Amino acid sequence: MTKNKLDTDWITDEVLDKRTDEAIACFNPFGYLDMKEATRAALEAGKSESYVADECDEYIESCGIEGGLKNIDPVYIVYDSLFQEARTNIENLADFDICNDWDEGYIEVYGNYIDSRFSVDQTAFDQLQKVLKDKKIKWDDLEDVTKWFLVEIELELE
Repeated sequence: MTKNKLDTDWITDEVLDKRTDEAIACFNPFGYLDMKEATRAALEAGKSESYVADECDEYIESCGIEGGLKNIDPVYIVYDSLFQEARTNIENLADFDICNDWDEGYIEVYGNYIDSRFSVDQTAFDQLQKVLKDKKIKWDDLEDVTKWFLVEIELELE
């Protein structure tokens, strides 16, 4: 028999979930929802949850960011990484670089934490749609990340 006993009855699943969210906020002051949004985007694009951590770590290291997660926008980083993969897939299939081959217009990642999204000029949108159509690119030809990107910018293939 032991005299020493911890009173842990107060640690319910609800309390643990709340305290875990608070712990995550210490690592990422922008919060749980930003990490959730970054993870949602990665999973929808066919990546694993570890993709988020890997891309954030790589960004922090390559840019020499002091303070780690506290000084980055994880949603922007994931969107931009996925965008670059979709860009490569489109370039390989259509011989068209969606960052450099525009007559005019742009597609870029607008970073704003949980509200990060793609900013798409109508001219670039129309041109991308035409390139994919002219090259006879079909949905099944695309990698998952490119399908995700096209859904995000609301571009449908015929």
